[in-house]
Amino acid sequence: MAFAWGQSDTDLPQRDLVELGPNLLLKSLEVLLWLSVIVALIFVTVWLLKKASHKNGHFSDQKPIQLIFQEAIGPGKSVCLVRVLHQTYAIGVTNNHISYLSTLEDEEINMLDQWLENELLLEQRLKGGFQALFQRFGRKTGK
Repeated sequence: MAFAWGQSDTDLPQRDLVELGPNLLLKSLEVLLWLSVIVALIFVTVWLLKKASHKNGHFSDQKPIQLIFQEAIGPGKSVCLVRVLHQTYAIGVTNNHISYLSTLEDEEINMLDQWLENELLLEQRLKGGFQALFQRFGRKTGK
């Protein structure tokens, strides 16, 4: 269909536009259908991956290296207990250097776990105790 000078848009045959209408509508619906199928597949894949990761444990819980404990022994110096896979190591850390100190045995690891649990319980008790003390102090002063 050629556009000639002197013809207006209304002079052009409308037959071509009418023939394209149903085909264009069908093609648009087909594209939308396939787009929705692809988006649905993406969501299903993400859901399945999340479900599979929960069965095997959380990814964040499976870190190969964990810092168990760190104690400062001076400015820029500390001793750390680090668990790498299933071994626990004591290392010395300074601003410029990391030194291997020792590998902990199973007995030492069990003692360490008990000590850390006791420290956590003590910290929770003290925190609750200080909060109660401040609340009582606030009531006495009227604030």
